[in-house]
Amino acid sequence: MATAWVPRLDPESGYYYYFQASSGVTTWDRPLDYEPRRDDFEERWDEMNEAPYYYDKVLGTSQWDIPACLKGGMKGGPTPGKPDAFAARPKIRRSIDASSASFSSASTNVSSSITASTASTSMSSPLPWPACATCGASNPTCEEDLEKPGTHYCARCWDVYEDEKASPPPKPKPKKKVTSLLDYVNSSGGGSGSGSVGVVPPPVPAPALAPETTTMATTRSRTRSGELAESCAVYSCTGSRAPGCGGYCTTHYELHLLTLTQPQSRRRDSGLDGHCVGSRGKCRKPIFKAGMCERHYHDHRRNLVDNISAGGAKTPQQIEREKKKEREERAKEVRINYLMATAKREENDRRRRREKREQLAEELREEEQRNRGIEAAAEEERRRRRQKQQEEEQTFLLQRRREMEEEEERRRRRQTQQQAQQQLRQDLERQQGEEDHAILLQRQRELEAQVEQESRRRRQAQQLQDEEDRMARLQKESNQDRIVKEQAERIREMEEKMRAGEEHAGKLKEEGDRLREETEAARRRLMSVSDRARLEAEESDVKEHVLKEEAERLRREADSKEQHLKEEADRLRKEADSQKKLLDDLSEEADRLKKEKESAELEKARLRKEGDLYDSKKSSSEASKRSAKHMLAEAARMKREAEGLMDAVEKQKIEEAAKLKEEEANKKVQQTDHEMVIYMERVVELEKEVDAHRERVEQENYNLKIAEALAKIEREKNERLRLEAEERRKQMELELLRGKMDGRGKPKIGGVMKSIEKDIEEGVERGIEKGIEKVNIGGKLPEGLGKAPPPPQPT
Repeated sequence: MATAWVPRLDPESGYYYYFQASSGVTTWDRPLDYEPRRDDFEERWDEMNEAPYYYDKVLGTSQWDIPACLKGGMKGGPTPGKPDAFAARPKIRRSIDASSASFSSASTNVSSSITASTASTSMSSPLPWPACATCGASNPTCEEDLEKPGTHYCARCWDVYEDEKASPPPKPKPKKKVTSLLDYVNSSGGGSGSGSVGVVPPPVPAPALAPETTTMATTRSRTRSGELAESCAVYSCTGSRAPGCGGYCTTHYELHLLTLTQPQSRRRDSGLDGHCVGSRGKCRKPIFKAGMCERHYHDHRRNLVDNISAGGAKTPQQIEREKKKEREERAKEVRINYLMATAKREENDRRRRREKREQLAEELREEEQRNRGIEAAAEEERRRRRQKQQEEEQTFLLQRRREMEEEEERRRRRQTQQQAQQQLRQDLERQQGEEDHAILLQRQRELEAQVEQESRRRRQAQQLQDEEDRMARLQKESNQDRIVKEQAERIREMEEKMRAGEEHAGKLKEEGDRLREETEAARRRLMSVSDRARLEAEESDVKEHVLKEEAERLRREADSKEQHLKEEADRLRKEADSQKKLLDDLSEEADRLKKEKESAELEKARLRKEGDLYDSKKSSSEASKRSAKHMLAEAARMKREAEGLMDAVEKQKIEEAAKLKEEEANKKVQQTDHEMVIYMERVVELEKEVDAHRERVEQENYNLKIAEALAKIEREKNERLRLEAEERRKQMELELLRGKMDGRGKPKIGGVMKSIEKDIEEGVERGIEKGIEKVNIGGKLPEGLGKAPPPPQPT
């Protein structure tokens, strides 16, 4: 039983090829006896249809149904432990978006040898579009061939199909008599026959930049019935694969079996062991054609062509020089490709760095805009609160004014009523007094003695009371002075605290200036050293963040200090109110004593004048006393309200001053933030200027490198042409000597040599001018110099 085929990834081209360990055969085509493995498939999810599909990583194709290898092997059967893991999923076949279901084969190694039968086997459930008869891909570009209904081709395979139809069929070559197996191999390698047996290296794929131009690994032959047949697994064989021959035609399959039956020594001597027989059997590279590796085979073919064209064999020196030139050309191409790849990689790095810097600058601008929006919203909220507070205070003042007016109106009404009652009482008293005048005179004389005695007693009491009042007044004045001094001391302390806050704000401003100077120094260092610019920018970001945090902390401290000052002012105001209330109480007590004294005097006069009407006068005096007390209380209340209004006005003034200071502090912080933003924008602009200058310098260096490489290539080409001219001159001289020795006439070679030298000089000048023009245009290279080197042959 033959060993199974194993897919391997070519690291240079990124494509898969197949390797068989038992025979050592490698091929780009998928063998007919290849058994898919579980690792070849990848389960993916279709977002539009909400269903899974399965992607073949080796072929680059997709299918809806579960592959047999995922069900438990090629022979079928569920996977142990997962009887319904995949069967339970719905098989939804809807229209798939072209972008998600085209399953483009341009970026993967889609072999050109997959027939319609292989495609139908790998995709048991057809996709919405028909499968291509050549590559097996199912995409919306497949079209039906009207000459053969039911046969479809994609856009790329249709062009190949049209070219095959337009080109005439190749003429059959006459068969050469084969005397031995080695003659058969050599005859096959010399022409367009089959390749060698053993390791069949994969063809060199086209550059990855143009996947559409990738050459197919094998050619296809069309049968008379119009169906496409698989070609032989040998690289250059155009024969069709025979069924059951492991991907070979009948001839190469027999040759393959014969190779496997040969002993190791015979296989090595005859080149059948899969190694090159060039360099007298010392080359051990894999066979490419005719028992030789790719290099020896091309050398052999070149020698044959040169012998045919020149009419004679070349010297070993000429062959060695040609090989050396080829190696130098390859080295030049590799070097130029390396330079181009390096320049492209550097350009990509610069672009990524530039995009990153632009993204950071955009994020900084967005952050600044967000901060400005937040500050504007906070300012609007503070303004709205101030307006609302002013409206509430105005409403309160208007309400208090209305209440005072109503109270004054009620007081006037009461006073008018009291005056009317007093007038009526006086009229009644006058009428009654005339009747009782005699009685009053009698009682008056009796009471005068009592009043005189009482007056003496009252004068003594009054003197004592005056002395006490004087002492109390002195005590009160001393207390008021002490309170005023304490209030003045507190006001002085508040002013000192405000001055300390202003000094702290000045210190903050000095700190901001110092930080601004530091950032300016950092900016100067940034302009001088380009490599440290990025680190300085990061440090400036950190400093800016620290500054913002410090400003926020200082703002919080200022708010807390302002709140503390407000609380202290409220406390002092409350203490002043309490002292004022105490003074009001003392004044009320003094007024009350004065009123009592007046009432006593009125009572004395009433007793002196109206002895009989003592009770009525006493009641009237008590009423007047109550009214006087009420009026005093009303006056005290109005006085307190007036003082409260004055306190409110003072409070409003203090709050307005505090708000003005807060606004000034906010303006200073905003100014500092604005200066930092301007500095950061300037830093970004400087970085852009530095990057632009660096890019210009790098572009100039790149152009200089390309120009130097082209000039070096032209110099080497000029040297090579000069050497060829020397060789041709020597050859012509030898021909001349040979002609002289034969006795023939002297050939005219002077004009020929001059024309050759002139052609060489003109070609060199045109090549240099062309290279300079291409460098000036954009640093483009001549055609053929931008191709990637061929990948190494897999072993």
